Amino acid sequence: QEQVPFVAFTTLQMRDSVEKDNGTLDAFVMEWQTYVNSESLRSGFEFIPFGIRHDNPLYAFDVAPAGEREALDLFGTFIGSEELQKKAADLGFDPPDYVSDVSLPSGETLIEAQKLWKDKKDAGRPVYAVFVTDTSGSMAGSRINAVQQALESAREFINPDASIGMVEFSDVVRKRLEIAPFDLNQQARFAAAVQDMDPVGGTAMYDGIMLGLSMLTEQRELDPGGKYMLVVLTDGETNEGANFGDVDEVIAGLRIPVFTVGFEADLAELGKVASLVEAASINAGEGDVEFKLVSLFNAGV
Repeated sequence: QEQVPFVAFTTLQMRDSVEKDNGTLDAFVMEWQTYVNSESLRSGFEFIPFGIRHDNPLYAFDVAPAGEREALDLFGTFIGSEELQKKAADLGFDPPDYVSDVSLPSGETLIEAQKLWKDKKDAGRPVYAVFVTDTSGSMAGSRINAVQQALESAREFINPDASIGMVEFSDVVRKRLEIAPFDLNQQARFAAAVQDMDPVGGTAMYDGIMLGLSMLTEQRELDPGGKYMLVVLTDGETNEGANFGDVDEVIAGLRIPVFTVGFEADLAELGKVASLVEAASINAGEGDVEFKLVSLFNAGV
């Protein structure tokens, strides 16, 4: 694991790493639907069916309202038509038939496997992360509410063995939490800082990023073997302090991944920041941002 050159959070990122940087990955998990629709994968890789076949069933829980159940039934009837089933097969949603040599493990076994992976995924390296949150005036209303809700929901998925810090920025940048192990005390401080966010003023995003990176750099001097990352939650509307051209070489030189989460954001700007050290940029407007943050935390911290 220590030799992995980067972390891909989605299938599409794995696909892009193959298409844009041939040789980065020699083998990886891939859906048949993605494989069959990517010429670069079909020409350079062999698809080997393995494990449990991944289909796309429709499910409804008992607590689902009647209207949602009706919508699900109508959707099932719609996509079950002969015309759409053929179209789905043409698009790669009907993988080759195969008999798996792997039997489905029990739920208890899967949970234990997840616990083991969570404990061992960092190959014994301590994890240090700083969250840089935008509390400028442009975040008022739905944006800051989404940030608070997402952080609160995702907090329980951060490994207690990780060390976490927090920075806030508006037109003023301030350190809210020193980097410290994410024990019960630090979790309480984290929750209080999240609830105390009060959006006002301009947006000095890059000043906030540089303070967070400074904290991580100081920690790295104490523990060179740690795993370091910075997560920025913002709308990306920088209008104060430093700009991208002032800090891009510094960020790239520090080699600490800067993951960005954009809330109704300037996604192109955030994508530039994340790409400097092969991190991910997440659009909070596409799907469940809480789920995406959980995925980020699970993969990174």
